[in-house]
Order: sequence, then structure tokens, then C-alpha cells
Amino acid sequence: MRRISSFGYLLAFVLPVLVIYSMRLGDSYLLMPAAFVFIGFPILDYFVGTDTSNISSAFEAKYLNNIYYKLLLFTWALVQSMVFIYSCYYIHTHSLSGIAWIGMALNGMIISGGIGITVAHELGHKKNKFDRIISKILLMQVFYGHFYIEHNRGHHVNVSTPSDPSSAKKGQTFYAFLIQSIFGGIKSAWELEKQRLIIKKKAVFSWHNEAIRLWFFSLLFFTSIVYISSNSLGYFHYGLLIYLMAQSLLAIIVLEGANYIEHYGIQRKLLADGKYEKVNPTHSWNTNHIMSNFLLFQLQRHSDHHKTASKPYQLLSQYEDSPQLPNGYPAMFLLALIPALWFKVMHPKLKNWEESIQKYASN
Repeated sequence: MRRISSFGYLLAFVLPVLVIYSMRLGDSYLLMPAAFVFIGFPILDYFVGTDTSNISSAFEAKYLNNIYYKLLLFTWALVQSMVFIYSCYYIHTHSLSGIAWIGMALNGMIISGGIGITVAHELGHKKNKFDRIISKILLMQVFYGHFYIEHNRGHHVNVSTPSDPSSAKKGQTFYAFLIQSIFGGIKSAWELEKQRLIIKKKAVFSWHNEAIRLWFFSLLFFTSIVYISSNSLGYFHYGLLIYLMAQSLLAIIVLEGANYIEHYGIQRKLLADGKYEKVNPTHSWNTNHIMSNFLLFQLQRHSDHHKTASKPYQLLSQYEDSPQLPNGYPAMFLLALIPALWFKVMHPKLKNWEESIQKYASN
């Protein structure tokens, strides 16, 4: 039985409160939420430590059927959407300094990107249609709807192989990976939809193409917000348009940072029949740091997620054979921004992984 409390997941909701509070204070105070995530959480992870325990099989049904965990995700989706709209209203009604603009963009990044895409990712793996709709609405707020297609039908099939744009190669910097993953992900999503529509004998350039639909709704959403603001002010509100683009770009960078961290340097073995070995818990970097796992709804127990993609976050388990990161995602993201330090920390760990998979394969 795990020793950590289920109420810990409420920690994520501290961020929207902090974001709204920082808006009331204004200027440099708008940097507080980002500082809390990227400075506070690495420190908390270091001192609070890890939890490697798993939920006992005898209690799995209890946790699986507890609506509390699903309600947390739906509540986040509602809170995020409210913060998103309020942020747009704040920009509409305030004259911001340069530092305030940076703070607002960073706030959008951590709310819509850091946690928002995490929740969208969790709901996007569910079979329930309503869950998937909520996932798409959250992705719409960062203009990255095609992630829903590519991640579920591309990344989870091709993870840790050369065919996957979202798996970083050994020696690849985060910046090179970022270009690969963004444009490779768009291309992959388009090809997946193209193949699906050809089989169904539907036109690729049509409303049947889900990638087109998802991009269209994001464009419509952003255009509507800028139009309403501009119409009210009597002039085109360039600032709001720039904010929407900036918070989306930063959110995407954070998402791709997670992708970079999760599979860096790991490769699945190519078998004699030309296929790759089945995905197992050794094919993703894992971390059991308590505080950042609460913040990110256990996304960091990524090894089990790839073993069983539909498994809800509250049931994700730790495997002894999973390669372990030295800290949670907030700290590792900052480390990835400095390639020399990233390589210095991760390459010895990657060497240990290469040695350990031989042991795993023999078992």
C-alpha cells in the first residue's frame, strides 16, 4: 500500500491560485508562479524525497472506481479554462510592463502547458468520448490539438525507435530535439490521418480529417478572443494576439521538454523479424519524487504508463528495472536547457541502463 496521501494531488491547484494572486500584485510578482515551479519544486523534491511503493492489487479496484481522481481532472480542466479567459481579460484591461508580459506568458506556460497538457494527455488516453473531448479542449488552448492524434497513435507505437519524433537520441541536444519533435509530430499526425482516411475512402483535405478539425477550432478560438477584445477597444489588439502565441509556444516547449526527458537515449531492440521488441518498463525514464508527481498527476511514473497506456494515473506503479532520473521534471527541464550539464548527468545513467537491459532481457 502506498504511503502518500491522495489529497496531495490538490497541490496542482495551488498554481492557479498563485497565478491569480500574482495578477493582483502585478509587474515582477507575475514571475512568482514560474519560480515556484522551477525553483521551489526541485528543492521540495530534493528534501521530501521519493516514494517507491505501489498500490496493492487488493486495493486496485477501490482506487480505480473512486470518482475523486477523475473529478480532479475535470476540475482542473474547468479551472484552467477560467484562468485562461481571465488572463486574456487581464491583458485586455491592463497596460503591462515588459516584465509583466514575460510573467503572463510564463503563467500561461505552466497552467496550460505544464499541467494542462498533462491532464489533456491523461484524458486523451481514455476510451470515454467525454474524456477525450475535454482533452481536445485543453489542447485547443495551446494550439496543439494534433498532439492528441500523434501521441496516441504514433508515439505509443513507435516510442524509443528511430521512427518516433518524440524520442530523443543519445547526444541530441534539447534544442535539436525540439525542432524534430514539433515538426515531426505535425507530419506524423497528418500521415496518420491520411492513412486512416485512405482506408475509409474519405478525402484527406476534408472535415473528416481530425487534424484539420483540431487546428480549425484552435484558430477559431484564438481569432474570436482577439476579435472580441479588438472590437471592444476600437483597435486591433496586437498584444493579446502576441500573448496567445507566446503562451502556446512556451507550453509546447514545456511539453516537448517532458518528451525529451522521458525517453532520452533509450532504444528498443530491433528483432530478427524486422520488428522492435515490445515496449516494457525499461523503455522510459522514471522518477518517484513525491512533490512533482503530485503536481503532474504521476506523469513521471512514465515507465508504467507506456506499459499500459490506459492505466489511470492513480494506479501507476514503480518497477525496479525502470531507469531512474535524479530529480523530478521541473529540475530536469532546467538541466536539459544546458546540454553540457545534461550530458554529464545523463550519460553515465544511460550507460548503466545499457548494461541493465541485458539483465532484464535474461529475466
